[in-house]
This record gives sequence, structure tokens and C-alpha cells, in this order.
Amino acid sequence: MKQKITLLSAVLILLAFLAQPLGVKGQNRTDVTDQLTRELIGVTSSSYTAWSDVTSNSDAVYAGQSAGGNSSIQLRSNGNSSGIVTTASGGTLTSISVTWNSNTADGRTLNVYGSNSAYSDPAELYSGETQGTLLGTIVKGNRSTSLTISGNYAYIGLRSDNGAMYLQEIDITWSDGGGSTVQTVENPTFSPASGTYSEAQTVTLSCATEGATILYTTDGTNPTLNSNVYASPLTISTTTTVKAMALKEGMNNSPVASATYTIQQQTSSITTIAALWDFAESVGNTATSTSVTFNDWYVTGVKNSQVWVSDGQYGFLIYQQGNGFAAGDKLNGTVTCNVLFYQNRYAEVTGVTATDLTVTSNQEVPVLTTTIGSLELRNYGTAIDLGTLTYNGTAFVDQTNASIPPDNQFHLSPNPITSLVSGTQYHVKGVSIIYFSNNGGN
Repeated sequence: MKQKITLLSAVLILLAFLAQPLGVKGQNRTDVTDQLTRELIGVTSSSYTAWSDVTSNSDAVYAGQSAGGNSSIQLRSNGNSSGIVTTASGGTLTSISVTWNSNTADGRTLNVYGSNSAYSDPAELYSGETQGTLLGTIVKGNRSTSLTISGNYAYIGLRSDNGAMYLQEIDITWSDGGGSTVQTVENPTFSPASGTYSEAQTVTLSCATEGATILYTTDGTNPTLNSNVYASPLTISTTTTVKAMALKEGMNNSPVASATYTIQQQTSSITTIAALWDFAESVGNTATSTSVTFNDWYVTGVKNSQVWVSDGQYGFLIYQQGNGFAAGDKLNGTVTCNVLFYQNRYAEVTGVTATDLTVTSNQEVPVLTTTIGSLELRNYGTAIDLGTLTYNGTAFVDQTNASIPPDNQFHLSPNPITSLVSGTQYHVKGVSIIYFSNNGGN
């Protein structure tokens, strides 16, 4: 009986031995070390510059903001953006060591953060909500120092805790880094796709990775963990670039995807000067492209690049060098141009490109019979007849004491204003160049 028990024990011991892998214990673990240098990163100037998509030996992808002072990777603690992060995992973080440049002051501290969610920007290292777990620090004192990582972390973040520092090399070791099984979230997709549209679009974002969260921006910047979380379709009514990134716990963030929607809404041509004023006042001092159809509108005066145009009641200014117009021209047809409310004073048209404009020269310009008190801003550029007024030495005055000063806007020679006699009555005709200044004067 005793012999049988001994034999059974021998068999169990043999089986236990055979269950051990051949070779050194832990041989199935692969350690891969990434060596980050100024040359690998590609930032060699003294200016802090953002960079991304840097790889070394593992599957990790690095991004950051740094400078290249003292032939090193230069980091700083101010500005809330300098640092280095991984946007894709290299496996499980094992250790980090740094080689200090001697120009780094003793006591400068490198903070090492770990996370199991991918970083997207080093600015995230400055927020308690996004920086991850502080795994430890490396303090300048020896030329090379290291930190062994406790716990399982798939992503690393590095930043200075207290001022500028210069790192000749950063070595980051990952286990299973040469064949990481960390998967990447699928790229977000857009519906409809990028393109030019004649009306506002409702854009839907989606991701094929189940349970992924989509972050997006509409200002042209890349999304970060602080960006808008997609929850419902976006309404795009003006030309916009939408950028999106998808993420999921335990997976690498997707690359940033983008789609640009060019909205060219069709607008009917402006066909009256009143409508032209409405449009100008709506866009303010920002020149805005539109289509304008001239309908028996007349050039009432020209001075160099300035052309005054009126329909007999309202008027506006065309400002264009080499315009080729002359007083008495009658204009018909459609033009493409820019319209603005110049300094909040009057409607102005620039950049005129004629499509079918016809010009009939030497026409009689229509004249608006009115009074000083009835003049309004939109009469700007209109030929007017104010009847009989008395000149008081500086202005024409009517029976209600309303006044309007004469102005030789068109540089007439001889100048009729110099021949005016105070106290004399005149039948006053001219082109209204009245406008209201920013302080309410005219």
C-alpha cells in the first residue's frame, strides 16, 4: 500500500513539472522600450510646437507639445498645454526612465500619469478630470532616473510640475508592446457626406464600435475629452467643418475624422434699392456677396472710384476703381457684387462683376422734389430739388429754419459754392450726400 502512494506522488510531481513552460519563467511576456528623443519628435527649435503621430518600437502613438532647447525635449509647466501623451496604447505600462540634460535645474519634477482611456491632447494633463492617475514623479538630481509602474495602465502622460526642463531621452517600457491586443475604436462616419449643398443639412454621426462615445467640434479644431458629446443630429446652416473622434474604455481612441459642408444657399437677386438697403443694414460693415439686378437706375455723380447711383428716390454708392461710369448713365441688368453698410452710414457696393449689365449713356437723371425736413438716409446719392432756399453764409435754410450745407463733392470748376452770397435766395438742386455719423450728426 505504501508503495502505491509513493508512485502516485511521483506521477503528480512529474505532471506538475511538465505543466511549467520550458525556459525562463515569464518568457511569454514581451517587453518593448520606446526611446523618445528630440530628433524622433521632430521639434528642434526653441518655440513650443504641437506634434502628433510619433511612434518608436511599440504600438504606442505619441502626441505632445514641446520645444527643442539645449538639444533636448523641452517641457514647461505654464501654458497648460506642454507635455507628452499616448493616443494609442503600447501595451501595459511597465517603467519609464529619463536622461536629464545638465541645463535642467535640480529639483525640477516630471509628473508621470497613467490611464486606461486614451489621451488626445497634453492639455488634458492639467485637468483633474482628464489627467488620469498620478503614478509617481521623477526629480532632477541624477543624470538618469527611472520609475517602475505599479498597476496596469495602457496609456501614459508626462508633464513638468514646476518649470522648464530638458530631457535628452525618455525611455518608456511596455509589456506585450510588440503585439498589443488593445483594439482601436472605429472611425466616426458622417451622413450625409462632405460636399456642397444648396440648403442647410442635418448631419448624423455614427460609429460601428458598439458602445463608443463620439466627441465632436464645429470650429475646425480637433476634438479632445472636453469637446461636445454627440447626442443628436447636427443642423449645419453655414459652411462648417465637423471633426469627430470616437472612444471607448479599454480601447484606443479612433483617429479624428472630418467632413466639410459647404452651404451655398440660393438667394434671389436684389431688384430694388430699398431691398439693397435692407440687405446692407442686415450684414452691417461686413462685405457680403450677393446678386443685384439694376432696373433703370441712374448714375447721378462720379468722383474717382466713387459712383453714386439712384432710382429717383433712393440711392447708394458703388466703390470700384476703373469703373468706367459717367453721370447720366442708365444701368440695367444683373451683377454679382459685395454689399455692406459702410461704417453704419450708407449702402455701399464693391467688387462688381457684371453678368448682363447694359449701360445707356447721356440720359436725363430723375430728380426727387422734396424738402430739407423730409430728407432721409436712403436718399443718399439721389438727385434732389429742394426749391427756393436762403443762403446764410454756411448753409441753405428753408422757412422752417431747417438747414443743409452745400458741398462741392464732385470738385466742380468753377466752384459754385464760392460764388454764393449770404442772404440771397437760390433754387437749390443737387445730389444728396447726407448721412448720419456714428454720433448722430449729419
